[in-house]
Amino acid sequence: MTRNDKIALGCLAIAAGAIVLTCWLTNPTSVGAIDQGWATLIAGLLGFSAIAHQTRVGFRSLRASAIEQSRADRAAREHQAELARQAEISRNQRITAALAAALAAELNSARNLVFLRIKILKSQRELFEKHLAMKPTFKSMNELIPEADTVVFRESAGNMGMLGPRLAYEVVDLYSKLNYKVVWSMDLLVGAQVAETIKTFEGFYGTWIESHGLLQPHLIALSHGTKADERRDDSHGGGISHPTA
Repeated sequence: MTRNDKIALGCLAIAAGAIVLTCWLTNPTSVGAIDQGWATLIAGLLGFSAIAHQTRVGFRSLRASAIEQSRADRAAREHQAELARQAEISRNQRITAALAAALAAELNSARNLVFLRIKILKSQRELFEKHLAMKPTFKSMNELIPEADTVVFRESAGNMGMLGPRLAYEVVDLYSKLNYKVVWSMDLLVGAQVAETIKTFEGFYGTWIESHGLLQPHLIALSHGTKADERRDDSHGGGISHPTA
């Protein structure tokens, strides 16, 4: 029973006592006997007090139940939101792992192609080093080197951000160098000049192989669900420089 309930019952008891006292004062000869009207009034007051008390208790219980239900609903919503968040994280991790695995496989295939390019360039360079006055039969370096197929990269370009900013940048940079197009002509070059130009491209693709070797382990780790290490060796200056004429 709360303090307010006790005060209410006390007031009713005082009122009932006052009614009995009034009844005695108005009819002192009937001590111990209470008029029927007064008795009915007292009974009504006591009954009303009991009903009011029960009603107040009921409302208080209902209010407590509503508060408890509200807390339970809020906890359930928070739990559902956390489950949804964890499901989204898990989904993104699966997509990222699949993307890293596909890129690693494609870049590994490209690596083999780059080795072939280096082999072709080396044979051409040695040829022009032996024949210093010979003019090239090709108009640009693009005719010497086979182009790499980068279908995975092209179709996944919009998801590169899932790899993380550093790794995404290095993947894009490596792919951009893979099919680099030479815009300057070989028509005016002969012998030693051609050999020197080819040598520049040999170095360019050699650096590509080195950069691929640094990048590939991080893609493989990410494909296995391990977070790629962003604190990698930066000794190559963050990328490969394009060959210049």
